Amino acid sequence: MSIPLSKRVIAILEKRSGEFPRQISDQRYNEYIKEVCKLGWFNKKNKRLNPKNREQSYSQGKWYF
Repeated sequence: MSIPLSKRVIAILEKRSGEFPRQISDQRYNEYIKEVCKLGWFNKKNKRLNPKNREQSYSQGKWYF
């Protein structure tokens, strides 16, 4: 059985002498995702409504959680 590869994957494999890029941990992957979100539109602060006194408060950006 063979799996067709896209041109992008073939270009990456050719660049790296047929080797796949190294694997990264889940923790490192999440750190990279947070960095990207900080740069993008996820940087906005969230409005939250306190259920006890119904006051609005602002929390960290969406990437923070």
